[in-house]
Amino acid sequence: MKYIKHMIPEEMYKFKSPYYMEPIGVTIHNTANDAPAINEAKCLQNDPSEERSFHFAVDDCEVVQILPLNRTAWHAGDGQGDGNMRTIAIEICYSKSGGERFEKAEQNAARLLALLSYFIFRKEVKEVAYTHQHWSGKYCPHRTLDLGLERFLNMAEDLYKEIEERQNDTISKLTSLDETLSYVLSEMLALNNNLDRVMFWLKRHVIPKDVTPENYGELAEVINTLYKQSVIVGEGDEVLSMNYDTVRAIVICKRMIDNLKNEVLE
Repeated sequence: MKYIKHMIPEEMYKFKSPYYMEPIGVTIHNTANDAPAINEAKCLQNDPSEERSFHFAVDDCEVVQILPLNRTAWHAGDGQGDGNMRTIAIEICYSKSGGERFEKAEQNAARLLALLSYFIFRKEVKEVAYTHQHWSGKYCPHRTLDLGLERFLNMAEDLYKEIEERQNDTISKLTSLDETLSYVLSEMLALNNNLDRVMFWLKRHVIPKDVTPENYGELAEVINTLYKQSVIVGEGDEVLSMNYDTVRAIVICKRMIDNLKNEVLE
């Protein structure tokens, strides 16, 4: 599936996305029409004062992002409740008529849900997935509910497991930290994530041993900072298992992230 950013301008946040948020999950919707995802995105901008918004629209070919993942959206019908204030909204297209296009859109939405569950929430799909109906009682996502919500969630769970297996397998085959960091950055930036998500990966794949950060002169400041933040974990007594090239790769990556982190989640 193709990923497109079609973000609403910040001057529309007053009506469309008035608050920052720390999301706790993902709310699934059906559009109840047969328009493609890009049309859904454009529609939000045609009426800038309407209090209606969402983060992603998904059709049979594309995932279109409309809002940053750290901004609220008006989608769940629960006012200032957790649905609007604390969940990422996914609209699945082509639900009015259903058929092959909707089935493919639903598959793409399931993949997006799996990716968000794995990379953003670090939890399994069923721990973070909600429906519009859950928040306000509205029968939405109508066609997904008709076809069986459990079926959709199981589809996303299977994709989650595929992603997990692929990530673990890919990381295990990387021969240097430079390759690992390049891979992590590409994965994270593709999902518009921030520094914290990259750090999650570093915590999983940087293993300590026999070299103290003080040995690296000017590089020590970055290493010590990451160590104190538990980004780099030790084996006790602040012993780190990193050679000089590893440390240089981390510092370079940290500089790259510092330059990029103001651009992500926009």
